[in-house]
Amino acid sequence: KSGDIKLTHMQLIGLKHHDNTLKKIPRLEAKKIYRVIKKSIPDNIKLGTKDSSKHSNKDSTSNLELTIVPAGSYPSGKSESKDIDIIIVVNNQNVNIDSIRSNLSDNQMNQIMTQIVSNLKEKDILVDILSQGNRNLMGYINLIGDSSKVAHLDLKLVSKYNFPFTYLHFTSGVDFNRYIRNHANKLDYSLSDLGLFTEVNDINTNNKIKV
Repeated sequence: KSGDIKLTHMQLIGLKHHDNTLKKIPRLEAKKIYRVIKKSIPDNIKLGTKDSSKHSNKDSTSNLELTIVPAGSYPSGKSESKDIDIIIVVNNQNVNIDSIRSNLSDNQMNQIMTQIVSNLKEKDILVDILSQGNRNLMGYINLIGDSSKVAHLDLKLVSKYNFPFTYLHFTSGVDFNRYIRNHANKLDYSLSDLGLFTEVNDINTNNKIKV
């Protein structure tokens, strides 16, 4: 019809759950949700990897340990939360490396995220997905004990090496995040949710070395 507005997938899903997400989530309820999500995601996950040997085309599998960490306002002890924020840490590194993305490729991170989403769906926890990437998931999950109510979920998947910076970004307020990043810039560093970097002036500025 003339004058109709075509909404995107994200907008349609957001409108579907709008009324149910207006109220904040009590801390006790949030705690229950975190526990259920933790039980739904395995402590170890199988990841298919390509054999690096020159004379082999075989695929192999490796087990990676996952750690589920509550984030957002919950760790600060607030009595209510606007949504459920979670960081899932892939414990894949024992030493630091100079990489903004750790030593797991986008394809490997996608494998892990796909398995996480599958587990949450199988347990009827994840009811709708707003967006899904290799390292980010936004959607809606059922509130414990009441399938008619949902909460907004914001999930980050990061390596062990990137975790401290993601946690800082994901648990600090907007004002503090802005202040600490500006302070880093004054010292000629770049701070993001993946790490603290120094620009390499003699090569492409998109390349950064982790400090």
